[in-house]
Amino acid sequence: MFGAIGLSCVVTWPLLHSYRRALVVQGIGAIAFAAHFALLGALTASASCALSLIQLTIAGAVCEPHLRRKLNILVLVTLMLLAIATWDGIASALVASGGLISTIARCQNSTARMKAIFIAAAPFWLTHDLIVKAPFALAVDLIAVTGNLVGLYLAGRRLKAERSVPLATALVA
Repeated sequence: MFGAIGLSCVVTWPLLHSYRRALVVQGIGAIAFAAHFALLGALTASASCALSLIQLTIAGAVCEPHLRRKLNILVLVTLMLLAIATWDGIASALVASGGLISTIARCQNSTARMKAIFIAAAPFWLTHDLIVKAPFALAVDLIAVTGNLVGLYLAGRRLKAERSVPLATALVA
């Protein structure tokens, strides 16, 4: 059940135009994956997913950039401490690295930048999923990469369409 909820969130949020809606859907997915990884015994990944919910709350609720940055630094410190406390070798190191990059993604005010940076975090999570033998999580992360790429492509098309000037308008001007 947790995997299905997480999967639906991963497929949905990259296609959303609204930053706030993307954060809410990511939050639901974070809760689902925290439970999913805990059930697999991947405690560092579970802790990272739970902390991402706090980061999403910060991103959606804290408008002042300096305060947001300070709170996210505290979350990162917490992630590193939790990675040490739940240390499971390379799997924990991959989660810490993916969590660091994901934090940078969540600090963005632009949905497009957020999607692009999440793509940079994907190799760490994909490798982690292979190591902890989580094929469902691996599939979900592959779908997330695809969804983020599609979302970026669609955003680029919208931007290009907004910038183009129809020929008739150009001739009249």
